[in-house]
Amino acid sequence: MKRIVRLSIENFQSHAQTVLEPAAGLTVITGPSDAGKSAVLRALRWVYQNEPQGTGFIRAGQSRARVAVELEDGTRVVRERSASGAVNRYVIERPGEEPVVLEGFGHGVPEPVREALGTRPVRLGTEELDLGYGEQLAPPFLLRMPGAARAEAIERLTGVHLLAQAAVTAARREQAAQRKAREARDRLGELEQALAAYADLPA
Repeated sequence: MKRIVRLSIENFQSHAQTVLEPAAGLTVITGPSDAGKSAVLRALRWVYQNEPQGTGFIRAGQSRARVAVELEDGTRVVRERSASGAVNRYVIERPGEEPVVLEGFGHGVPEPVREALGTRPVRLGTEELDLGYGEQLAPPFLLRMPGAARAEAIERLTGVHLLAQAAVTAARREQAAQRKAREARDRLGELEQALAAYADLPA
């Protein structure tokens, strides 16, 4: 996931016009209740996960919401939506290139946007997780996963899955070798029967 150097929020929930420039390390957003802290996270979620759906997040009395994320490599990803639904798009802006406008992408995040943002969901068992984004008050991803997916995640994090893959490969090779040995024994039996007709000849 690429580092965010600038976040611009326009007419998204309580934010009329907000610009944040996160520090290179850890950035902490503080403030009283209903000051718009959670809305910042929702705005990021809107860009990175295309959620929430609909237009309920557009600031009351405004016709359009826009959230722009500028990344460390100079790429800028803009998410826009109008209250009428006429505008619903992503725009990818890269230095020295024509902007790429993406519309009609449904509920998911278009692949070019994922590539520009540097995010890709990780599939663990039946779970698909975006490890670059966590929601407010959400438990760590391992704790909210089913047991089987949790075990697979630990296997992948520790490299144990490589041993499991090697064991499966070894078992397949052993089965193939046993099959070839059976075929060879069968062929040997056939040859011995064929030679039995010549048993009365001198060696």
